[in-house]
Amino acid sequence: MRPQVALRAVLAVILAGALALAGCGGDDASDRSAAELIEATFSSDQPVESGRLQLGLRADLAESGTVEGTLTARFARGGEGQIPKLDGQLSLVTGGGSLEAGAISTGDKGYLVVAGRAYEVPAGDWERITKGYVASEREVDERRRSQPTLASLGIDPRRWLVDPRKAGEGEVEGVRTIRITAGVDVPRMVADVAKVAEGNDLSERLGADDVEQLERSVRSARVEIDTGREDERLRRLVVRLELASGTLELSVQYADLDEPQEIAAPEGARPLSELTEALERASGTGSGGGSDPYTECLEKAGADLRKVQRCAKHL
Repeated sequence: MRPQVALRAVLAVILAGALALAGCGGDDASDRSAAELIEATFSSDQPVESGRLQLGLRADLAESGTVEGTLTARFARGGEGQIPKLDGQLSLVTGGGSLEAGAISTGDKGYLVVAGRAYEVPAGDWERITKGYVASEREVDERRRSQPTLASLGIDPRRWLVDPRKAGEGEVEGVRTIRITAGVDVPRMVADVAKVAEGNDLSERLGADDVEQLERSVRSARVEIDTGREDERLRRLVVRLELASGTLELSVQYADLDEPQEIAAPEGARPLSELTEALERASGTGSGGGSDPYTECLEKAGADLRKVQRCAKHL
């Protein structure tokens, strides 16, 4: 995957969650039923202007062992015709080690961060990414007139939540919440997953056979939701799946909704071409015929992610 495509994927993952957040103000949520709270939390079309987002993944699978990933981001809406501002970091831990990377958008410029070093996306590539994002948002805005914000992106938990029940009160990042648990209509949830994957260009298009296989692999699923007690805004959502080959937990959490977020360009950013050229040399596709310290380091690192990450010092 080319770095500019990787950046677009990181941005799409962050923005699909951060900017699709339903937000509305309401009465004290403690007096409402679980079904009413679900409706209020996911039916508003009022977007969030800024905040912090955390996406989490934990998988314990027979074929691949334990995998843990966390994507954290500060975000704020950008100017007209711009990608939103954000500063996101991805952390991945597997049996082979750990890996960290990041993406930064100042609205008019974009950067990849690898092993603590920032690389600026070329202006032409960033312009193409921006045009793609703006075009996608324009389509979403057209559908948003008649559909809730999340539904306009293909995500509508109300369609696949079964028998929601209140499970007491909680707290997320200092905000008092009402906690709700529910079962899941797996085929409908999988259909939403397929729509999001296709709409955000994050995976190859899922065919009917793929969807059926995914449905068969899910033995049971539960959802836990925290909605603001005072404002009925989504603060936390966790989906736990029992699969034929293990378990999978996905989570999304929000904080500092509509609070200012200072997002600045990284200092000392290098041209992205330096990173792409090093990666091309490492993969044997570059024009240079000789070896170099970075390539030699990657060859010695093999599948050990910790050693791979240390190789960045040679870039």
